[in-house]
This record gives sequence, C-alpha cells and structure tokens, in this order.
Amino acid sequence: TMSGHSSTTLSHSSITTETRGTTVTLTTKDNAGNVCTKIETIKVDKTAPTCGSMTVNGTLGLNGWYTSNVLIVKTNGTDALSGHKSTSLNSSSIASDTSGKTIVLTTMDNAGNTCKAEKTIKVDKTKPTCGSMTASGTTGLNDWYTSDVTITKTNGTDTFSGHKSTTITHTSITEETSGTVVTLTTTDNAGNTCTTSKTVKMDKTRPNCGSMTVNGTLGSNNWYTSNVTIGKANGTDAMSGHSSTTLSHSSITSDTTGTLVTLMTKDNAGNTCKVEKTIKVDKTKPTCGTMTLSGTLGLNEWYTSNVSISKTNGTDTMSGHSSTTLSHSSITT
Repeated sequence: TMSGHSSTTLSHSSITTETRGTTVTLTTKDNAGNVCTKIETIKVDKTAPTCGSMTVNGTLGLNGWYTSNVLIVKTNGTDALSGHKSTSLNSSSIASDTSGKTIVLTTMDNAGNTCKAEKTIKVDKTKPTCGSMTASGTTGLNDWYTSDVTITKTNGTDTFSGHKSTTITHTSITEETSGTVVTLTTTDNAGNTCTTSKTVKMDKTRPNCGSMTVNGTLGSNNWYTSNVTIGKANGTDAMSGHSSTTLSHSSITSDTTGTLVTLMTKDNAGNTCKVEKTIKVDKTKPTCGTMTLSGTLGLNEWYTSNVSISKTNGTDTMSGHSSTTLSHSSITT
C-alpha cells in the first residue's frame, strides 16, 4: 500500500505428475523491493491402489456352487504412493442358500482413490428331492418277483440350483437273486445328492416237488382193497425257500373208481410244483357166481351117476368182475 505492488510469481503453475510432495512458492514484491513469500507442499496421487483379494472358504460343489456355509477372508491391498488406508468387504459370511450374492471388496488409499473387486457366490446346501423308481415284472409272494424285472426311473427335482441328473444302478434284472440292491441317485447342479434304494428278489424257478406215499392193502390192477392213508414229504427250493407242501386228501375211506389226489409244493416266491395220483379203492367183495350140478341125484344128497358142474359168473359194481372159476368141472370117480 506504500510503494505499490511490483510482482507476484509462482514457482509452479501446475503439477501433472504424481508426487509425494512438491513445494510451490508464491513470491510477492513491492516497488521498494520488499518480498513476501508463501510456501505450500502439494501431494498428488492419481492412481487407484492395487486391490486386495478375497478368499472364499467353504465346500465347493459343482458349477461354482458351494454346498456349505461360506466365510470370506480378505487380504489388504497396497498403494505405492499415498499408501494403503483400508480394505473392506460388504459381507464376510453367507449362511443361507442363495442363487448369487455379490461380495464387494473395496481397497482405498490415503488419497481417497479406490479399487473394487467383486465375486458372486452361489450357495445351495439343500439336498435335492429324490427321484423314484418303478420295478416291473410278475409279482409273486413275500416281495419276490417270478419273472425278469425292468426298473424305470422318474427324475428328482431341485428348486434352487436345479436338477442335474437322476441315475439308477440297474435298469433290468434277469438272473435269479436272493436280493439285488438297486440304488437311485439324484444330483442337483450344486453337487448335492439324494439316494434311495430298493432290494429286488427274483425266483423264476419252480420248487422241487414233494412226494406222496400211499398206505393201504394193494390188490390187483392198482386197486386198493382197504382204507388208504396218504403221507407226504416236503419239497425243496434253493432260491426263495420252501413255503408249503399240501395234499388234497390225506385219506380215502370210501370205495372209488378213481379219486385224484394232488400234492402241491409252493416256494416263498409263489412258484408251484404239482404231482397228481389217481387212487382206486374197492373194499367190497364181489357178488359170487353160481354153480349148477348135473347128474342123477339119489338119496341124502348123493349122486348115483357122473356129475358135471357148470358156472354162472359173479358180478362187481365197483372194480368190475375179473373171473369166476370152478375147482372141478366134473366128477366121474
């Protein structure tokens, strides 16, 4: 205000390169030669820091899905000029199923520049719903099949990561078996699995028949002449096992021209074997024939001449007449 302003100068009119500290001097002179100076140190950092990193800890399934709870751990970023200030995560854990949660890591330097890294994490901890299997064949008894068996599957489902596959260990069984385990496995896109099993038993072979024993007085031509009892010996089965051996009759006490006795052997699968025997019984004596004596009859039932004897056949209404014989057809002495 006295001698008047002479000049004001700056040591720098601009700073275009990064610097930890450039000194800028402002100098003011008056006309008398007096000088006033101001000094300012200017720091410039135009570069974003180097991003930190994140590590995802959990059980990694298929197709980038995690099948467990997830923890996210960060490693700090760096900055070579203004220095690292902070590295932060918007979330450090995921405990619920999610089709995609974006985790953001932010690194900031002391100048306020930032670097961001993102990672989308998918979590499916839930098993899929198992598919089902259907066994087709001839069903016997006690869960046995008595024919070849085909097994078909229906796919399972998954409402989150989605169904990937449903497989079965067998599509058919053609050999007899006391128990083949068929396993169905449903897998979702995250790799979770659900399994279910079915045991298939197959016996296509008839059992070995039992036998019957007929007890009674055996006459001629396979006729029995007394009451008859029938005994049995059980059959056998090597696969499903013997279930029962039964007789339609255990005894016959009446005359019969032919009673059919059936022995039935059954295995535990329901296969059967049958033996039949026809039993004939005639316990009744035939009606005797008659004889006629021809000669001269004297007194006191004495014949006084040669005697010839003729016969008339007897009869039988059940087994039928077989023969009528005479011990003598004539007496001449």
